[in-house]
Amino acid sequence: MDSISGQSLIECDTLTKVYKLEGEEDVVALKNITLKGPSTEGAIKRGEFVIIRGPSGGGKTTFLNLLGTIDKPSGGFLCTNVIISNRRIQSRPHKQR
Repeated sequence: MDSISGQSLIECDTLTKVYKLEGEEDVVALKNITLKGPSTEGAIKRGEFVIIRGPSGGGKTTFLNLLGTIDKPSGGFLCTNVIISNRRIQSRPHKQR
């Protein structure tokens, strides 16, 4: 095991994504998702394999879009420390609006 194995790559705290549709009710795609801390259900760490599963319309793609910085959360905090093709991709925590 190298010195960076087990290092936290992705953490989020009360991550929320709400789509506001003009003239319609808001669509809550994610509500209060938390991945952090040293527990087995905590942050995604370097060297781990993870699976995201759930029903159709359950927010899987929305969550991946937030992790990949394709989209911005509506609230909560998201911190990433990911290296892709030898480039570090870090996001600042997004604060609740």
